[in-house]
Amino acid sequence: MDEELRQAAMIQRDLLVKTAPVLSGYQIHAFQEQSHEVGGDFYDFALLPDGRFLLLVGDVSGKGMGAALLMSNIMASYRILYYGASFDLCQAIKLVSMQLWNHSALEQYATLFICLIDGPGGLIHYVNAGHNPPLLVRQSGAIERLESTGTPIGMFDWADWTEETKQLDIGDVLFVFTDGVTEAMKEDRQYSDCRMEQMIVSVRNQPPKVIIDKLMEDIDSFVENEPRSDDITMVVIKRESAC
Repeated sequence: MDEELRQAAMIQRDLLVKTAPVLSGYQIHAFQEQSHEVGGDFYDFALLPDGRFLLLVGDVSGKGMGAALLMSNIMASYRILYYGASFDLCQAIKLVSMQLWNHSALEQYATLFICLIDGPGGLIHYVNAGHNPPLLVRQSGAIERLESTGTPIGMFDWADWTEETKQLDIGDVLFVFTDGVTEAMKEDRQYSDCRMEQMIVSVRNQPPKVIIDKLMEDIDSFVENEPRSDDITMVVIKRESAC
């Protein structure tokens, strides 16, 4: 069993993109820490044929091997769709959600955030399927939360989603995360959205890797020696210049 888990963890790590595609004018960094050998968090990057940059971050219900298998299924489904003639966010969400609904148990679903970034213009098109609201941190320190625009995928056979847009200006930061960040536990207390947001604002002028490193240092300081209660995934995209 230990050897099978080790191999499963290795396969799962290999599914994740090691380095994000280069997007002129932007810095991008991703981080993941699993609470067990395998888990249900996932993220993905892709540069589509038309030049748009795609980001996907999700969190599958449950933990362990079952969540890892479902995560692999979802990622494979999306990757098949990336390189079609015209990638549409809502259509992709619907297709993968119905595939999940038709071929998984009722209690198996996933929250996810998916977006397309127009590099030169900085326009973000996104769908939030029941996921923790990502943060758009302005250079001024103001925060905009990209709230849910639909239900988690695979939860219903009738769900619908709405595509929204935001402008990412020079100096702005897009921070996407899973609930393992805000729900990191110390005894009966959670790290919380409030503490996370304060930390992100305080380091917003740093490069993406430093932003994530500082946040992880603060999480580790908060939980001390407590075991991780959930997987942690974070992605930071920062616009540094006009393309």
